[in-house]
Amino acid sequence: MHVTWLVSDPDRFFEKPGPTSPSDRVIPGLTYREWYEMFFMVLSADGTEYGLFSETGSSPRPDHFDNPIPEYPMLSRINGVYFDAVFEALEVQVLEDECNRLANSTSNPHALSGLRKLRAMCADAKTLGVSIYMMSD
Repeated sequence: MHVTWLVSDPDRFFEKPGPTSPSDRVIPGLTYREWYEMFFMVLSADGTEYGLFSETGSSPRPDHFDNPIPEYPMLSRINGVYFDAVFEALEVQVLEDECNRLANSTSNPHALSGLRKLRAMCADAKTLGVSIYMMSD
């Protein structure tokens, strides 16, 4: 789905994807299933406005959503399979807070798996003082 990086300079990374400092690194990102379960099953995103994503051997699935989820503005940035999502270093704590709040309100195993990954991303980004860059592939 996304190739997820921790980067020191998101603007430079956008211009030329790859390390922008010695602390930059690729980290495990969300799977499509985790993303789908989190936004469409748990957060009940409106499926009527979405494009369809065909996976081999499965029925068509949404590939993005247009309307942000008001209670989760940071998470709403991860709005599609084919769109980048960037969280500047100063925004990472807010993203982590949203992930914690959502994790406390669901028992969906795939959503929880994705939220664990997002919280790990946030913890690593805060430790290193860097941004999170989820680059579509």
